[in-house]
Amino acid sequence: LILVLVISVVLAGLAAFTIAISFNATQVSAEWEDLSQEGISCESVSDLLRNELVNDLRNSGLTASAWLAEVRDGTRFNPNTPKTFPGFPGVEGVVEAVSPAGSGALWIDIKASTNINNSETDQGVIQRIRIGSSSMMEFAMLTKNTNCMFCHMKIKGDVGSLADLEPGWGAANSGAGSSIDGNVYVAGQAVEGTGAHTGTINGTDVTGTVYEDHVSSKLPEDTDGDGEPDFPAIDPVIAAQKATGSIWAGDTANSGSDGSGVWVTPLMGDWDSSVTSTVTTIPAGHTGATWKPASDSVLNSTIEGNLTLIGTDANPIQLNGDIFVTGDVVIKGKVSGKGAIYAGRNVYIAGDLVYANAPTSMDNDADAIAAIAANKDELRLAARSNIVMGDWTYMEDDGTTIQRMRDRQGQAFMTSSMDLRATRYFKATDNGTSSSELNYIDGSYFDDQGNEVPSSQVVTINDSDELGFAGNHTSIGDADLKVTVKPDNFDSLLAPAQVQSDGSLHHWMDQSEFRSILGTKTYSDMMYRYPTTDDDDINVRQLGAGGEDIDLMPNNTSHYDDDFYGSAGEGRYVKKTSYFTYAIETGEKDWPTHVTRVDAFLYSNKRITGLTPMVNGLVLNGGMVSEEIQVLAPGRGNMMNWATPSTYGDASPTTGLSFQDTATPNEHGDLMDSFYLNFDYRLRNGGLGYNLIANSTGDRVMFRRLIAGES
Repeated sequence: LILVLVISVVLAGLAAFTIAISFNATQVSAEWEDLSQEGISCESVSDLLRNELVNDLRNSGLTASAWLAEVRDGTRFNPNTPKTFPGFPGVEGVVEAVSPAGSGALWIDIKASTNINNSETDQGVIQRIRIGSSSMMEFAMLTKNTNCMFCHMKIKGDVGSLADLEPGWGAANSGAGSSIDGNVYVAGQAVEGTGAHTGTINGTDVTGTVYEDHVSSKLPEDTDGDGEPDFPAIDPVIAAQKATGSIWAGDTANSGSDGSGVWVTPLMGDWDSSVTSTVTTIPAGHTGATWKPASDSVLNSTIEGNLTLIGTDANPIQLNGDIFVTGDVVIKGKVSGKGAIYAGRNVYIAGDLVYANAPTSMDNDADAIAAIAANKDELRLAARSNIVMGDWTYMEDDGTTIQRMRDRQGQAFMTSSMDLRATRYFKATDNGTSSSELNYIDGSYFDDQGNEVPSSQVVTINDSDELGFAGNHTSIGDADLKVTVKPDNFDSLLAPAQVQSDGSLHHWMDQSEFRSILGTKTYSDMMYRYPTTDDDDINVRQLGAGGEDIDLMPNNTSHYDDDFYGSAGEGRYVKKTSYFTYAIETGEKDWPTHVTRVDAFLYSNKRITGLTPMVNGLVLNGGMVSEEIQVLAPGRGNMMNWATPSTYGDASPTTGLSFQDTATPNEHGDLMDSFYLNFDYRLRNGGLGYNLIANSTGDRVMFRRLIAGES
């Protein structure tokens, strides 16, 4: 009986315990369900408030910094003032914090909570959103390959590399002579040379901190699945929808009497610089020659076709807001106003591009804020494909004869540095043209938005024609030495043209027409170079002009030819090294105009490239962001500091060349002998950014869930 009673008591206890546990579990489950629902509601309110903030900024007509200042002082979205939304009772959102004025950062912290008025939080989330341009635009230079540009390069601002960074050309400390006044963010490793010391990367001086294996919101994401970060491409549809600006150049009649003007060439049209007739709007479906807008009109928002812009001191290019051009943009000269020009294909900088109202200084965030307040000019250039500086051409004016190596330095440099002889792929479209080039990855094709393209829609460009030197130089067999051109492969990327669905190219502007816009300028003692091999015979044949050869030259020797041009006082120095054969043509001569100053921030999805031969340097005030950057502007430097050359030809000079690189940098003034790249700090302080690139303003850069009891 006692045993039965004990068992009964135990069973009763177990039953009571089970009921209690069951009741408690149900209660806990309900509580967890409530908490989960509250968390979801907090996230919803947080995003609703984020959308309100972004829409208010876009509709305000204010710059990001000016709008943020009004949020900071309570004129808009007073910080710490709760806001509720229908459908989410008991949840409040609030602007909890704003980036400090003058900090060089533009962000807002949004908090959403179920108990925001008390010191403790039941459920909540907090997120930080970016205001203004993508943080990728906070670099003076960001690319996958920054290595061989560090010859005589002086950078003011941060540098980002999406691969290993080894300034120079691979030799230990070959980046010496270059400097980076800022931080360095490397997705891989910063490769150091031998005998280096703290504060350098392979000889390049660095004043800031070097971050290796770096991952942050500053760097782009991998969108096409190839394991490497990809830059956010310009989506032409979004750009056309959001472009709201206007542009103008030339005098009141757009007569171009001083060389200024604005011209539009239809995608399948032909360039005509002599056009005099003007129209207010282009006729629907027009595929003819170039046209000009009438004198009482400006070009607004989206421009169908290719745009050519030339500004002068008297009639600068006048820019107001964002412009989208479906084709190519050719631009040079003086620029006034604030805005961004987006090209659906390429941008060509065909000469110096200079602000009419430039900042006097841009050393730091304080200078940037002062320049914004003073309403100084701001230009942003963006290309869906490439930005090309200077002379890219390689054919004579007859359109059939390849130029001497002397005259196609830009083409030779770009072809060899970026492998522009390789097969290229494009997406066929319904209007007879094609999109920018596709990425070919593991047997599949991807467009610049990361979307896979069926092979049935792919146009393949694989030119079988390969052009080398003119005359008897075509017999040289070394392909790399010749720096050959596959015209279709090269032109599909860099020429002002459209790739059609049948694989043919429509050149809306040919090479001689482009050179007519580039123009010529008189330079003294122009220096250029040829690739070198250890074969003296091959090397010497390159040095001939139009067929004649100079005597064999061993490495590290120099020659001088006073008869090269058939007149006294003019001649050519030649020096052969283990890397290149250098030539200097002495005396004043007309050469294609070289780009020596660019006032603009440059962004492209594919490439930024170009060459400034060794007679002047390059000053770029803005920055460069692109998947691949190969711009060569080494200036004169020590390469022209030669000893007196050996006698060659009919005469020898009494003294050798000795040009010294002693210039000091001047951000917005005279031209220098090196490549000076100066970051425009306005991009991170609320100046004009790239509003048409997706995923910039309103991007979430931090998200954290708050736990119960956390303030």
